[in-house]
Amino acid sequence: MSPTLKGFDAETVKKLEDAACEHGVVMGLLSAIEEWQSSGHPDAYDMHFFELASMAAGLARIERVRRGIDKDGE
Repeated sequence: MSPTLKGFDAETVKKLEDAACEHGVVMGLLSAIEEWQSSGHPDAYDMHFFELASMAAGLARIERVRRGIDKDGE
């Protein structure tokens, strides 16, 4: 039996699904995470992708504050 997602978890999964349909790079990141979860370790390409995603996360936080999407420090 698979677990039923509710509340915040369900909303988060739906947002990730929508983002992956809208942006191929999000689908690539989700696929790399899925592969990592199933294999127990990412391959070299996935590790490089995770490093790029980590850099993008910091930049995206700054940009989200600049655009007024998030408050400073969220």
